[in-house]
Amino acid sequence: MPKTLNTKKLRDAAYELNLTTYEIARQAGVLQSTVSKVLRGESSPSSERLRAICDVLDLDINDVFIKEEKLAA
Repeated sequence: MPKTLNTKKLRDAAYELNLTTYEIARQAGVLQSTVSKVLRGESSPSSERLRAICDVLDLDINDVFIKEEKLAA
């Protein structure tokens, strides 16, 4: 079953924690441009980078995906 990254959940968590993309990047040890692209849905990060971002945002990596179910034809 394909999964799509729930960027809204990531952005909402950043907002709730009052963290900028710069602060998330610094704490996660990734580039600020990477965090910005991930939050805008313009980039699919490696699982290592996504895990680091999720750790900063206090999210479980398994909870930031939307499971897409195929429609029966």
